[in-house]
Amino acid sequence: MNVSIKRILAKLLLASSLASPMAAFGQPKPHHEEAEIHANANIDEPAAIEYGITEVAGQERMGLEPAPGEVTASTSALAAFYADTDGDGSTDAITVNGSYVQIYHPNTGITSSYYVGSGSVINTVTETNGLSGTEVVVGSSSYVKVIHDMNGTISSYYMGSSYAIFGAGDTKTTTGNEIIVSAGSYVKVIQDSNATVSSYHVGSSHSIYALGETNNSTGADIIVSAPSYVRLIHDSNGTMSSYYMGSSYSLSAVADTNGAGGAEVVANADPYFKVIHDSNGTVSSYHTGSGSIFNTVDDTSGDGKNDIVVAAPSYVKVLHDTNGTVSSYYMGSTYSITRVANMDSYAGSEICSLAGFSSYKLITDRNGTVMSVSVC
Repeated sequence: MNVSIKRILAKLLLASSLASPMAAFGQPKPHHEEAEIHANANIDEPAAIEYGITEVAGQERMGLEPAPGEVTASTSALAAFYADTDGDGSTDAITVNGSYVQIYHPNTGITSSYYVGSGSVINTVTETNGLSGTEVVVGSSSYVKVIHDMNGTISSYYMGSSYAIFGAGDTKTTTGNEIIVSAGSYVKVIQDSNATVSSYHVGSSHSIYALGETNNSTGADIIVSAPSYVRLIHDSNGTMSSYYMGSSYSLSAVADTNGAGGAEVVANADPYFKVIHDSNGTVSSYHTGSGSIFNTVDDTSGDGKNDIVVAAPSYVKVLHDTNGTVSSYYMGSTYSITRVANMDSYAGSEICSLAGFSSYKLITDRNGTVMSVSVC
């Protein structure tokens, strides 16, 4: 099959995949409560460093099947991902075919084949080593494998018998993105640019919640929900901060709630909402009542700083983390927050609530009023 026919087939494969990923009515005045603030960050041991293995094309073979980087005639599966893996400026098609990852290069009509083992799954495509071409991150038995199609190699990183790839992000602010993995009682960070793995002990039954810049320093921090503690991994300097939340809690948001450096981590630790200020190692606690539910983070007071909107029993409560106060607005025994948005062009978003089944109430938090409206 000549190159022009292969290019036509590649376009058909691409097309196929794309076809298939108001006056106040005498409500109680806002009630202001002071937040409890305390410092309880613990800096854990530095990360352990491990080293990965790079497999050069041709090292792993099974019988007469092609070795990594060898050329085969065609792929037999529709592409799972598309990216420029070889750095030539064109988009390549990436598939899993049996025990191989195959990459079709439309500029040349060549398919490169990389042995990754049976049951392997492509997790993502991202730039991991700072060189030309996007890498392919593969979850394989006991190993995370990173395919460097630009030079025809695979780097393998041992993760243990059970692990899950969270994703990739720039946690060190060095060349290339890091790969974040949950493995047993550890969070492991693969730095493919220098073939190392940093390991952080976070405890069993943990989950990685998000990446966010929490400590007002370079590099994305890794936010982990662990039993009784929120753990924030600062991979840029190899440390971890731990914040006690109690026996039962859930993470709600990562956002800048006080206007200072770094994003805060918001947790629902019923009957409190707790806000972690990782930049200074403190936690602010706001009593909102048992059964309160997080709604959103938005600037409702009009000061340019994000506030935390909570649906509490009978009240909408707005946590102003910039000054440590809570504004409470009576809604009645049955209500739902339907919308938080700027509805009057003045500074700050309004909160629309459906009280009962037909009565809308509009909260203007910047001036502490509640208005009954026909719709909002």
